[in-house]
Amino acid sequence: IQGDGINRDLLLLACSLPESLRVLDLSSTRINSAQVREFAGAKAVFGLRMLTLSSNALGNDGGTALFTSPHLAGLKVLRLRY
Repeated sequence: IQGDGINRDLLLLACSLPESLRVLDLSSTRINSAQVREFAGAKAVFGLRMLTLSSNALGNDGGTALFTSPHLAGLKVLRLRY
């Protein structure tokens, strides 16, 4: 995921995650708080158990979206370094 199409690409990714996917690393992909809110709202992320979003500008709004998303309630590990 890169460039100007990141918002569209991120939503496509979130909507097409295979049910068996448990670990996803989106470090340094320039995701912002608005984009992570949309990602956290996608029903297809429910199977994730480990999500890494390190080195992205998520801000407080993005963090809140991740922690309050019912679709991410099964996460065991959430990495938000830097």
